[in-house]
Amino acid sequence: MKQYIAIICGLLLPLTIFSQHTISGQVVLPNATGVCDVLVTLRDAGGQTLDQEVTPTSGLFSFENLTDGADYTLHFSKDDIAINGASTFDLVLIARHILGISSLSQYGIWAADVNNSSTVTTLDMIQERRVILGIQQTFPGVEWAFGEADETFPGGQIDVPNLNADIDFDVIGVKRGDVNDSAVICD
Repeated sequence: MKQYIAIICGLLLPLTIFSQHTISGQVVLPNATGVCDVLVTLRDAGGQTLDQEVTPTSGLFSFENLTDGADYTLHFSKDDIAINGASTFDLVLIARHILGISSLSQYGIWAADVNNSSTVTTLDMIQERRVILGIQQTFPGVEWAFGEADETFPGGQIDVPNLNADIDFDVIGVKRGDVNDSAVICD
């Protein structure tokens, strides 16, 4: 908020101008490829939805004219089928990680955590196997994991407290169950 003095009809009057800002960014895979069809929801401090966008193939999103000093939260979600990218090879990679034979990358761990428990265990393997065999159609957690690059386990949202400047986020998206990056991302 900035204070100015305005001369109106010969009178000096205080004039307050509220700054407005933009929250923008791009939803990408770990290899920097844009992710389409991600629903990005902007909410205020009270949880009310203010605006929504669906990302194009580039993964870009932008919310403009946001109030200076306000608190916001970005929520990310993408509809998909669980079997997209899930294979027996993914199960082998998860097993090797659990047994300590080879470690998954940070984003491989995001993908392997199909039950959204913030751990990678044999329970994730069981859930993925059930999807591969057609016994169940969905994972117990969400189908996609979204977060900032440095998150250990993503929560699918980014908090923006006290917005006082334009902000640009790089958001990583990972398809759950797709440890070896074989999912079809955009049709």
